[in-house]
Amino acid sequence: KFDDVIGADDAKRELQFFVNYMQNTKKLRKSGVAAPKGILLYGPPGTGKTMLAKAFAAESGADLLGFVFARSPRRADPELVRYFARAQRRIREFSNERRPLLVGVVADPDSPEGETALELAREGSLDAIQCHGFRPDGRLDDVARYCAVRAGCEADLAEAEALLNGGEPRVLLDAKVEGIAGGTGTRVPEETLRAASGKAPLWIAGGVAPGNAAEILEKFRPELVDVSSGVEKEPGVKDREKIRALFEALGAR
Repeated sequence: KFDDVIGADDAKRELQFFVNYMQNTKKLRKSGVAAPKGILLYGPPGTGKTMLAKAFAAESGADLLGFVFARSPRRADPELVRYFARAQRRIREFSNERRPLLVGVVADPDSPEGETALELAREGSLDAIQCHGFRPDGRLDDVARYCAVRAGCEADLAEAEALLNGGEPRVLLDAKVEGIAGGTGTRVPEETLRAASGKAPLWIAGGVAPGNAAEILEKFRPELVDVSSGVEKEPGVKDREKIRALFEALGAR
């Protein structure tokens, strides 16, 4: 959260205004307070913009913060993850306030990126691993995890059912785009989500954005929605205005 970020005090104060609005959307609207339009943080690479975006999401009420460990423009810096983890541990010593879990998204556990994520999980810097598009084997038995299945039609749900029947705690349904692991902005077909509803707590990814988040929650009542490209201004660069709009939509449903 903001307390985890050293410095940038002016930026954190301005961002806190957005958080306060999203946590009290209905009350403030009734009082005639207009929705804030956005805030621009600027600076060269390495000046903390991504860190503030993660902190902003945590302050806004995110339950999980995902860090991608794959060959992707969203690839995470392991030291950033370690910094977040250390800061959360320090703050938990003095507060019982809920903190978001840190999740490493892995598409190939044998890749250098995947091995780094597993190292971070085993040392306690990541709380869990998302096994995206592969079945975990015995090598992952010592880490907390859940699976993600790419679903383009109802037939693809057989893999999700097999994982759940095999003891996996949750399965995230992501859009299926040939040759691309994730982050495409493509939605899972509605008929596929309808077929999956009621079989297990529904976790949805793929194409979730501020403009459709409330509709998705209303139609499918998911336990969790996973958002990435829907709150970006370009691949790997989160947009604070879109994050604000997303949580406002979720809070106003």
